Amino acid sequence: MHKTADSGKANLTLATSRIVIVDDVELNNTLLRRILVSAGWNRVDAFTDPKAGLESCLVSPPDLLLLDLHMPQMDGYAFLEQLHDRLAHDVFLPIIVISGDVTTKTKRRVLAAGAKDFLTKPLDRFEVVFRVRNTLETAQFYKAVSERNSFLQGFIQDRTISEREQGARTKEQHERIEQVLLNDALSIVFQPICELGSDRIVGFEALSRFTEETQQSPDRWFADAAEVGLGAELELLAVSKALDFLQFLPQKHFMSVNASPAVTMEPKFISLCSVDPRRVVVELTEHNPVDDFPAIIENLKRFRSLGIRVAVDDAGAGFAGLEFLVRLRPDVIKLDRTLVAGIDSDPAKRAMAAALVLFARDIGATVIGEGIERIDELETLTELGCEWGQGFLLGRPSTLSSSPWPEHWSISND
Repeated sequence: MHKTADSGKANLTLATSRIVIVDDVELNNTLLRRILVSAGWNRVDAFTDPKAGLESCLVSPPDLLLLDLHMPQMDGYAFLEQLHDRLAHDVFLPIIVISGDVTTKTKRRVLAAGAKDFLTKPLDRFEVVFRVRNTLETAQFYKAVSERNSFLQGFIQDRTISEREQGARTKEQHERIEQVLLNDALSIVFQPICELGSDRIVGFEALSRFTEETQQSPDRWFADAAEVGLGAELELLAVSKALDFLQFLPQKHFMSVNASPAVTMEPKFISLCSVDPRRVVVELTEHNPVDDFPAIIENLKRFRSLGIRVAVDDAGAGFAGLEFLVRLRPDVIKLDRTLVAGIDSDPAKRAMAAALVLFARDIGATVIGEGIERIDELETLTELGCEWGQGFLLGRPSTLSSSPWPEHWSISND
């Protein structure tokens, strides 16, 4: 059942509205105030002095102003003019003019001066409550829309600033990567990969280092390059520089180079790896899910047909999930550092590593334990059947010159 404007009380939101009455006749103010209070509006201020009423509206704008039109000290037109001139432009103050002058000319002039509605004297209770309620509801809707617009405007401004800042960062990032490519500002270091059952070095992983003074890790450099569309170029530069050193390694040693699955699809990449393919291991090192398994696997068949071996990096972390391992059947599986760290004291890590070692044995793959830093980790991996390993305990990354690298390793005391 719907409540009428006369019988129903103002809802809670409207009841909290502040209403100001400006009428030079005290009796009119008293009558209006009683009508409004009885309808549920308790915050009603009345002024017989138009100047005092004007100052009150300017200092603390009400939610609604009821303004008498004909007053001796300052009529409603002058009041509206001063209010319009002095009120802040972003303040919405709805005004209902009260007058016994009901001519069309008067109403049009009042509305043109800024009033929103018109009440006719003598006042009717139903009409007063009805028009006040409607005007307040309209004002509240306007305020809600204004607040929403302000929020959206602020959001758009913040978004614009954020996009400009991101654009500037992207530009700086692009220029920084371009400088590396143009100036060949990338060097390669090599970390030995060792046979755990003996003291023999079997190969080396090529790792990129950047000559620019920065605290940024190599992984971050490659991620930044990918973000600005230069990822393939930077990876290809690193692979090219690494394979230039292959001639300085003993023939029995292989070199492992890192590449994302996308870069392995580049014609230049397979051309680089084909120089001495049987001594090259391609290490897939992307931490994002592989969407197109068939295309990646079909492409890697070309590598294997040339004798190039394929390794999956970060097994136990990153994108090297079980599905990819099963479908790819890599030649080499590298246990991630997060799996190796503390494996001697963590039964769950040992179980995972043992399962991967067994899986590798069944498909004819070799397992490399990565990031070995403690003797207990080394001994545990050896007991589990992990054939190869690398890490600071076995040898730190270092530069490779034309001098032959030693063929044996010993535990580092650094």
